[in-house]
Amino acid sequence: MVYDHDFGMALKLRSGEVLLAGGVEKELGVGQTYGIEKYTPATHSFRGFACLDQKRTMATGTEISGGRVVIAGNWHREDYIECFDGKLKSDSVKPVTRQRMYPYVLRTAPDDVMVLGAAGSYGEWEACTTVDRLKGEPLEVPLLRQWWPHAMVATPEDYMIGDESKGEYHYLIPAISQEGQMALIRIRGEEFELLPMACPIPKQSPWSNITYGNLLVDRDAGRAYLLGFGEDTRLYVVAVDYAQADTGKGAPLTLYYSEPVSHNWEDFSAALSPQGDIVITGGHVGNNYEPVATALLLHVSQKQAAPSGWKIMFWVAMLMVLALAAIVLWGGKRDKSNDDKQNRQEQKEALNTKQLMQRITELIERQQLYLNSELKLKDVADALEVSTVKVSRCINKECKVSFIQLVNRYRVKHAQQMMLSQPDEKLTTVAMESGFANETSFYRTFKATTDLSPKEWLTSQK
Repeated sequence: MVYDHDFGMALKLRSGEVLLAGGVEKELGVGQTYGIEKYTPATHSFRGFACLDQKRTMATGTEISGGRVVIAGNWHREDYIECFDGKLKSDSVKPVTRQRMYPYVLRTAPDDVMVLGAAGSYGEWEACTTVDRLKGEPLEVPLLRQWWPHAMVATPEDYMIGDESKGEYHYLIPAISQEGQMALIRIRGEEFELLPMACPIPKQSPWSNITYGNLLVDRDAGRAYLLGFGEDTRLYVVAVDYAQADTGKGAPLTLYYSEPVSHNWEDFSAALSPQGDIVITGGHVGNNYEPVATALLLHVSQKQAAPSGWKIMFWVAMLMVLALAAIVLWGGKRDKSNDDKQNRQEQKEALNTKQLMQRITELIERQQLYLNSELKLKDVADALEVSTVKVSRCINKECKVSFIQLVNRYRVKHAQQMMLSQPDEKLTTVAMESGFANETSFYRTFKATTDLSPKEWLTSQK
């Protein structure tokens, strides 16, 4: 390399080149640097050609339209959002409201980003509900008070679940609570929510506690992989089928683990192979001074090679034989007593579901839980002393909507009542007092529910 980039920024560009910027100035992590260079894989060469506007280390960035790169984050130094023009010049655009190291810099439009994270620039770890934006005013997200984005070194493509070509700037990012529970935050535009999951992300295995780090997204498979390691020197992967998150049951989770390796492996790099498996390289052992030269391939993909022709014919023949045997043995007869028993069981389950839905409705309406912008499915489940899965399934079956959709119905109804009784009240106030996390979420949800904007709806009531 032309410059040293310990704790610097590395960003793969659309051109296929890698932009390297910043880093520590001296040994043992002291100081920051200005240097910018590019690595070209085709020629395996490095070229230094520019400098940052601010000395930086522990920064992250993302490429926006026109080949420009937005950069934020620093360590033991002031932080600004700056924009590199992709050629020679980098300028500080605006100060951030909260200094961060290794922040998430996420595109929200071809030429706009938001910057978020929980860790400050001096290593402190505390909640930060403010999200900075390249354009416009900062965004307040109450969810980030309880769930802190888990700091990590990655690029936006590693956790993007939307389709940028369709204008879907959707992401999954790992988050951690003060109690140490991991979760995934789903970001769609400027709307933040916890991804519904069938069960919590495990904090322990049968052998040890698990410490999580990297997150990878396989958009083709609709799966996210949260990587971690244990005190038992095993590597762990939690696969989250996020594409199934809104089915009413939550996203299914699968825990994969390796055999013990020779050491505790930290700060490793990870990437998806073309087959959908995970490649792990680099990193160091726990004392920070012993780099790891091992590379591992973790088999997690659900993709399977197509069976050969003779195998297909064999299994088709076997299925035909089994089907014929079933017809001969059972003669197509049905056990009426079993049918009656099943019908009675279904009727009992249907009655229990209706009773639970009545309890859910009474609780939400009596205590006006929907006015809490941080209301979670778990809050309702805990109050009713039933599982989150049971509450989610009940709402989905009885109301044909998800939990958040049901709560938003109440919020829209409350907002409508406020708008009619207080027509001069600002819509921002109406949104906040009706339980919406922000004004953007209020407008989007209101229109999705009524097919009208708030102002259009109010005009229609006159």
